[in-house]
Amino acid sequence: MTKYEYLSALKNALMAAGVRDYSEVVREYEEHFDKKAAEGFSEAETAMQLASPEAIAGQFKEIGAMGGGRLGGATLKNARTLGVVLCDILVAPLLLMLLAWVLALYALTLAGILAGASFFAFSESVGIGGFRFFSIPEMPYISAFFVGFSFLAFAALAFVSATYCRIYSVQMLRKYLRWHHNAFGRVVRASPPLPLHPWVTPRKRRALATVMPFAAVILIIALAAAYASMYITTGSMTPWRAWELR
Repeated sequence: MTKYEYLSALKNALMAAGVRDYSEVVREYEEHFDKKAAEGFSEAETAMQLASPEAIAGQFKEIGAMGGGRLGGATLKNARTLGVVLCDILVAPLLLMLLAWVLALYALTLAGILAGASFFAFSESVGIGGFRFFSIPEMPYISAFFVGFSFLAFAALAFVSATYCRIYSVQMLRKYLRWHHNAFGRVVRASPPLPLHPWVTPRKRRALATVMPFAAVILIIALAAAYASMYITTGSMTPWRAWELR
């Protein structure tokens, strides 16, 4: 969508929603396009970063309705503050949960890398001092190699998942903070609402979309090869029991 198409759709949506001073709102979004163009963004990229014209018109309509009621200024301000505080109480735990989930995925990434490196090194145990994190059974090196490779593929999957979750979590936080700011601002001077879906550069999007299925395929192949090598070397469907008898 070009700048002209977006601004035309925004103007029509604002007029249909009955938003006053719609021309000033359109002018502010036009300045936003010009600012992004100076930063090197194309018109299509800027339009993708913004919410749809209908969503923007709906938000300005809601803000305008809040300011057009019969309540007094102080009463309206108190009611608005109470509503925002209640939203903060509900949203803050969700955002913290998302942050914890992202950190957990990055921790899984690190754990997968360490486990894979340990199997490549083929040491009997991994730990610090006398404390062991886990022990590696005595297996043929080819089996340990494939197991380590599967851990690295798992780490790649965890990293891509963590990256996706981080991007969306940051976008949700930015969107909520923008709404938080607009809830206390004037209608015309409110900042442009943000879309729920973040804008990712095509190069980064292609990289993430390529790594995810590739790592999944490598994980399946590595696990199958590891089990096949264990079966061949031990002649048992449960090779770990054969290792225990050694």
